[in-house]
Amino acid sequence: MKKQYSKIVGALIAAFAANVAFATPAPPPATVPCTLDSYTITKAAPAGMNPVPIGPTFNATKCLGVVNGVSGGTNPANVQVNDGNLGYLGDGLLNGENNLVPWNTFITADQLLDLNPNTTGAIDPGWIQLGTMNGSTSAMSYSSIGSGSTALNMSSILSFTQTKDANTGAIISGTWTLKLDANIINILHANGLFQRNNFDQLAFVVKASDKWAVYDFNFARDPYLSGFDLTQPYSLGGTWNLDDFKNSNGQDQALSFLSVWARDPISGPAVPEPGVLGLLGVGLLAMTGLRRRQAK
Repeated sequence: MKKQYSKIVGALIAAFAANVAFATPAPPPATVPCTLDSYTITKAAPAGMNPVPIGPTFNATKCLGVVNGVSGGTNPANVQVNDGNLGYLGDGLLNGENNLVPWNTFITADQLLDLNPNTTGAIDPGWIQLGTMNGSTSAMSYSSIGSGSTALNMSSILSFTQTKDANTGAIISGTWTLKLDANIINILHANGLFQRNNFDQLAFVVKASDKWAVYDFNFARDPYLSGFDLTQPYSLGGTWNLDDFKNSNGQDQALSFLSVWARDPISGPAVPEPGVLGLLGVGLLAMTGLRRRQAK
């Protein structure tokens, strides 16, 4: 009996230690300054339409700048999603894999979700990888969500393009556009995917030379983005630059890797259906009101 009791106590201690480790993740690799205007949102439109200028320019809500290191550094391009790309803890860069981007970098504990049927409790960050891009070719490789024969390739419901600077031709700045299929909600529902709430964050993982960074737009919690209507699917567009990646001599470093992520869903009470993939939600009337308030 004593032996069995000791085993139980030991298991409880181990579980407690795991929870403590999860609650206070280790720091990420060495960080460098990053600027929020490296990625901006400047246009939007209902899904199925080309985004149009919305007036105010919105910078990223938060960013994380990281140095790879001369040797032994980790390339974010090598951290791939595997477990269905459904936002589970430990699957993919923004879900805390290898603790390169700790789960609490862009969300708080109350935003964690209970997504994985093989685990217990709200421990999943919920980030979905939409696709990746090779900087030298600017060709987007789209991710799949789900697994097996029912997996859905993201190229069937969205498209992402990123253009380089028209004047210099260098891959150091330009524009980006993320377009959604007008029928995206029904397509996802038909595949049994994301029938919970909606997306509330959009993030870009960028690498150039020996540095990489993450730029996050938090539509649910950034007061400047509060005009976004998370219950409607919208396409978005904006600008990007690599000013954060200049070398010690001030020289530009060209883009080598990009990945695009969305987070699903918001915490708290469920939003009205249809809200799936509404991260790209922008209430244009609300945006007009927000622009007027900013102008006062």
